This record gives sequence, structure tokens and C-alpha cells, in this order.
Amino acid sequence: MGNPRFFLAHAKSCDDEELDRLVATCSALLDRLSNGKPFDLVLGRAYYEERFKACGSWAAWADEVATGLDYATRAPIFAAIFVPAGPIGAATAAIVRKARVTGRPCFAFDGEGKMAKIADVRTVDAKNWQGGFRLICARPLE
Repeated sequence: MGNPRFFLAHAKSCDDEELDRLVATCSALLDRLSNGKPFDLVLGRAYYEERFKACGSWAAWADEVATGLDYATRAPIFAAIFVPAGPIGAATAAIVRKARVTGRPCFAFDGEGKMAKIADVRTVDAKNWQGGFRLICARPLE
């Protein structure tokens, strides 16, 4: 069986420099949590390029990220979803909402390496697909 995979749900508009920063921060968090065990961090951009066409729609792609199971092992495709703290877009909101329904853990993190479990997603502006949603954490980022 392969390494556990974690999904990094970043904004589609992130440039390479921002993605590098997010990967470094998220990887440092996962390094602490994994106690030295290997893991794979999958960027939303990479998974979109790999699987969106086969899924056929945003809803199907978000569902696969949030609830998908490996065909052979029946294990979740992603062990958890990691989301940069701050405003999020509609696709990330859908992923987090679907993942929470199935019990898949979702975590918010900031640039200082603080994280917290996501308890909910609030719609702030339904017409703003790129940033009209907010993460509600079970407790402050720590």
C-alpha cells in the first residue's frame, strides 16, 4: 500500500511562488503529524489536471476529491483535506462540505504553521465564486 495522500485545496489563481509557500507550510505541518512516516501532498492544481476531464464537471471532481475511494484498496483517495485559512472559492467550499459529511478530516492552516480542524463552511457572498466562502474552525488556529 502506498503513502497516505493529503489534498492541498488552494485557489486556482495561485502562482508558483504562492504554491511553493503553501506546500512548504503544509508539508511542515504534516511532517510534525506523521512522526517521520512518508506521505504525499497533492496540489489541487495537479489533481485538477490529472482528473478533471475524466470526472466531467466541477461537482463530480469535487465529489471525487472529498469522498473518492481507491478502486483496488477501497481506502480513501485522500486521508485529509488541507485548506489555507482565509476566503475560499466555491469549489473548495464544496470539497470541504462533502468531505465533512463523510467524516473525512479537513484542516485550515495559516502561514505561521498554525492549524485547526474545520467545523463548517459559511457562504458570505454566493455570487463571488472565487472568495465568497469562509471556513469556520472548531477552535482558533493553533
